[in-house]
Amino acid sequence: MNPRIFIVDDEKNSRLTIKASLHGLSYDLFFAENGYQALKDLPQIDPDLVLLDVMMPDMTGYEVCRKIRELSDHKEVPIVFITSLDDKQSLFHGFEAGGDDFITKPFNRIELLVRINGILRLNRFRKLLGERKRFQWLIDRADEGYISINDSFHILYANESAQNLLSLPDHYSNPPCHLLKITDKYFNRKPLPAWEAFLSGSYPNEPLYLIRPETDQHPSLWLEITCISQPEDDHYFYQIKDVTSKVELTMEIKKFHNFVSHKLNTPMNHLLPFLELSLISLQDQNYDDVSEYIHCAQNGALELHQQVQRILQTLGSKNASSNLTLSMNEAKDLMMSVFDTHEIDHSKVTLSLHQDPQCVLPLSSQNFQSLFHEIIWNAVKNHPKKNPTIDIQSFCNNEKKETTILIRNDGTSLSPHELKSIGHFSPYFQGEKYFTGQKEGMGLGLSGVKIMLWNIGGKFKIRNGSDEESVEVTISIPSCQKCQPSIEARPDES
Repeated sequence: MNPRIFIVDDEKNSRLTIKASLHGLSYDLFFAENGYQALKDLPQIDPDLVLLDVMMPDMTGYEVCRKIRELSDHKEVPIVFITSLDDKQSLFHGFEAGGDDFITKPFNRIELLVRINGILRLNRFRKLLGERKRFQWLIDRADEGYISINDSFHILYANESAQNLLSLPDHYSNPPCHLLKITDKYFNRKPLPAWEAFLSGSYPNEPLYLIRPETDQHPSLWLEITCISQPEDDHYFYQIKDVTSKVELTMEIKKFHNFVSHKLNTPMNHLLPFLELSLISLQDQNYDDVSEYIHCAQNGALELHQQVQRILQTLGSKNASSNLTLSMNEAKDLMMSVFDTHEIDHSKVTLSLHQDPQCVLPLSSQNFQSLFHEIIWNAVKNHPKKNPTIDIQSFCNNEKKETTILIRNDGTSLSPHELKSIGHFSPYFQGEKYFTGQKEGMGLGLSGVKIMLWNIGGKFKIRNGSDEESVEVTISIPSCQKCQPSIEARPDES
């Protein structure tokens, strides 16, 4: 957009002279013959510069200038007086009225252009400075966190929200604190491939996450970090958003969908077939069988009613999963129930679970069952005959206060593209439709398994086994809530 220059002069020859002097240049010119017309047209024109004649009838240039300075929307527009007066008193009155400069008639064209260009440039810088101050004011008071870091990852600036979210010390910028030395005290960095790309100098396409695991003293905290500017003077600007509530809501929806589908499917599988058999037996007048089938259907209906009541109770109860723990014996029973749900023959399952009283998992039975169900369901879905052989081992590391569960199956090995796709996910949506066979956004999915583990400081890894056709899933879980996992070491698990 060209700069807009508003020329106010009662003499036609003066207006024509200025127009001729500025002809062919990148300016949009507007004209007024007197002060009243100038004040009337000013809001519509919204000029970048006003060239104002001093000696005009009815209203002098000084009066027009004072009235412009009283207008809230245009009080800062640059005003240059054009006058044949060159005495000091006239200059004093002009500056007192709010003028920025003077050009004396008759003026030199070169001088006029130099004055106009200089004032427009200064006005542009003034506007930029004003916008920067307003932007700084908004950033300082924003609910989201904003930080500026250099190419060595030292924090140069952090607004108040960022200081609170990252627990920065008061002296974070003097000298500048290293971002990772600050965050690694409290947070896990996920997903690791994206962070590795970020630390190597190339910003990834997906967001970065800092996750503070849940403990007895603190709830979990999810921070999403997004680059919102291009590199400038070796500085980078990032937005930090607390997305904990979004992640938790999504997980609750996914877990509830998972919970409902499994709890209702089992009694329905009893109810519907026996009702169908009852109808067939009635047609054959085999009343003894009808009585037996109706009795079985009644049991299925009763079980369905009980499950619905449990679901309603779950909806009405406050989530207290953070206070629940799970022993390995209880975990084993839940594993067996999942195998039964998927009709996996127990002879095809090998369990080698490390029994240690100290290995207590910070998961509710519902959460563990949902997590384990997704892993086994993917094994079934990915098996050519939908009947995998499964080998499960667990190891308890008391020094790290961590339990590792290794789940192997003889399903079809995954392609590099499939393995890579598991590493790229959104914590808000179901991202593993290739494995679960579900509609996007439904069920827990492998992305949900990751989120559930990350939320308690755990880890998740999937890879092809050493055999030609096998898949291995490794999950690591803190042994107890009171023992927050070490996050100084950075293994290659994602």
